Amino acid sequence: MDKVNHQRGHLSFTDSFGDGQRLSEDQLARRGLLDEPTVYFEKDRTAAHSLKVYIRREKLAKHNHGGDYVVRLEWTSVGSRAVKRHFNGNQLFDLLHTDLVAFVRKFLVVEEIDYAKLGRLFSPQAIGPRYQILNRHHSEAALLRQFLSAENYRLTRIAHLAIQIFEQRRWSSNEGREPIPEEVWRSSPAQIKGRIRDHLKSRRKRPAANITTKRRRKNKLTIEKLQACFIRVPLA
Repeated sequence: MDKVNHQRGHLSFTDSFGDGQRLSEDQLARRGLLDEPTVYFEKDRTAAHSLKVYIRREKLAKHNHGGDYVVRLEWTSVGSRAVKRHFNGNQLFDLLHTDLVAFVRKFLVVEEIDYAKLGRLFSPQAIGPRYQILNRHHSEAALLRQFLSAENYRLTRIAHLAIQIFEQRRWSSNEGREPIPEEVWRSSPAQIKGRIRDHLKSRRKRPAANITTKRRRKNKLTIEKLQACFIRVPLA
């Protein structure tokens, strides 16, 4: 899951309440919350649309809570300009009659990562086993399947190694914060795309040395090439 125009560059995990203190077990039970972190996609006052996700017990009438767990997604839209643009006004009547389903379809993104295609972006050259000599024991179809399988495996490994390197670069600056779980930074489109975008922004600030303009243009890693590695899944 991701959000449109995710500018932070990483997800943020917070396991404390607004005052910076962790809630006690009684306070958690009274609010219907669990002792699990809240995931923030944007937590900046300059962001027009912020998204956070957390797990809790289902809300019932009269401030009661059910026994089932639910994952709650909360959007926060700030700024008169953004609210008027996406909710047809900033009055209570406008908010009550706006199409919230259309809003979610526009800003909530569900994607699948093509790790093989992502790995190809970081490959210095074509990846794959060398061609083998055909003989009576190996058909062309079998060799083709072997070639494609080995190539996708190598490209996927390259992608996972690149993702790990991008994440490790930030570990020293994230000291004192809630660590991002490994299954998240290895599989979350928002986390992976954000880290690579940060890398692209930092490269723009550094002049390339001893690389011809033609070669630099040919092998240039761009946001468009990066986005092509993330396949959007239509919302039901």
